[in-house]
Amino acid sequence: MLDWSLILAAASGLILFLYGMEQFSREIQKVAGESFRAFLKKATKSTARSVVLGGLVTALVQSSTAVTVITLGLVDSGLISFMQSLGVILGAGIGTTITAQLVAIKFTALGPVFIPLGFLLGIFGGRFSFLGKPLFFFGLVFFGIGMVSDAALPLRDDPAVTSYLANLDSVPLAILIGFILTNLFQSSSVFTGLVVVLAGSGVLTVEHAIPLVLGSNIGTITPLIASFNMGLFSRRTAAAQLLFNIGGVLIILPFLNLFSSAIIDLGGTSAQQAANAHTLFNVITTAIFLLFLGPISRLIENLIPGKEEEILFQTVALGDALPEDDAQAFSVIETELRNLLEKTENVLNESAAMLPTPSKSAFARLLKREELNDYLDEKIERAVIDISQRKLGQKEASRAVLIVRISNALEQLADLGTSIGYIANSMENRNQRMSDEALGELEDIHIRLEEDIRLLRNNFPRISEADIGSMRQNEVFIRERINLAYSNHLRRLYRRKVSVNNAFVKAMSRMESAHAKLREVRKLCEMYGRP
Repeated sequence: MLDWSLILAAASGLILFLYGMEQFSREIQKVAGESFRAFLKKATKSTARSVVLGGLVTALVQSSTAVTVITLGLVDSGLISFMQSLGVILGAGIGTTITAQLVAIKFTALGPVFIPLGFLLGIFGGRFSFLGKPLFFFGLVFFGIGMVSDAALPLRDDPAVTSYLANLDSVPLAILIGFILTNLFQSSSVFTGLVVVLAGSGVLTVEHAIPLVLGSNIGTITPLIASFNMGLFSRRTAAAQLLFNIGGVLIILPFLNLFSSAIIDLGGTSAQQAANAHTLFNVITTAIFLLFLGPISRLIENLIPGKEEEILFQTVALGDALPEDDAQAFSVIETELRNLLEKTENVLNESAAMLPTPSKSAFARLLKREELNDYLDEKIERAVIDISQRKLGQKEASRAVLIVRISNALEQLADLGTSIGYIANSMENRNQRMSDEALGELEDIHIRLEEDIRLLRNNFPRISEADIGSMRQNEVFIRERINLAYSNHLRRLYRRKVSVNNAFVKAMSRMESAHAKLREVRKLCEMYGRP
């Protein structure tokens, strides 16, 4: 006979567990705010640090899915690289095992303590009241799982349950059930916590629990779905997570009996053994994958092919602090300024390439490049502010001001390039296209602008007399070509008797403004190079 009171108690406990876990994760992320993402970005400078970070953050948030999705966002926005993300994901697998361990050591008994503590802290906690909700939902997680545990105790002697669990002797079936239920609950922490409870209640044997835990470790497919509308490197990160999870299970499967024996030999209660299986699995597979991270990353690149450049919001020279020596400090800032010139050139090139062949992916990449320019301009300005706090001579103070002016001019030049991308994107949305003649005239101007940038690169941020002369000659030629292009456009309009094509006029106007901005940069470089 079914005991409906036990079933309802178990269902209620499970609902509280699921709700508590979801809300706890959400509240922790809310409390952390942007500093949470900034911390993830800062602490991923090496693979080892990334693994530790992924483990610690997931242990705190108790959702490897949430950490993975946040990591996808960081990769997509260029804050961390694809390679840096791999360590975070591997660490997240280890961090997610903490719930199972807490359940195994009967931490559920403290659930009723944290619930009123969080409630009272939220009302009377003063400046610590922001911790009230996270503590409340933390307690709710373990209160709910405690209800499930109490309700499960009578099931261990139920013949119907015993008969059903006999089917779990099929390891592939048990792994499949673990995977399906993990995706149903949208949390491996929730499902493994439930497995630990059932093992502790005697409903599941350790031999039955371990394949279920393996299936749970394949994880949810949420990150993979979340990556569909993201860039190439975010999709690779999501694929890497799935590869790690499935690959880990495939690595352990041939040694399942040995693995199970090792877990049993470690001792502890059945609940602790199930929790240990979850932890040990993730530690072993993480160690193996770390040894072969290079080949694995190349495999993922082949599985998710693409030639897209990874755009990272990172400086090439500026760090947390400038060198003490003023000359070295200026040299570092100049190096970053050259990097900004290179990134500005990329924006102009990609925007010009969009005019004949616009695409959504190219436009998204262009917007990211423009944001990178803003980021570098801001970093350069901050560095100049820092060096300006020192006792500088008149010459050095003048150099500092000119650096800011050059940096701002380059940032504005990138904005002009991006506006050309907006024009191309608008044309694609309206299913419009310029004539080959019009595109040829725009390409001709772009080639001349490219020549100016090439001349600037030679001694940037200084400029030689020879390059000044070449740029001046080029400027005269560009002005003539722009005027000719406008005249040709008017003739085309008259000859074809069509309405004014604003796209060409707008694009040529942006090219004209870019030409003026490059002339401004050239003049600033002249001033910068004067003794």
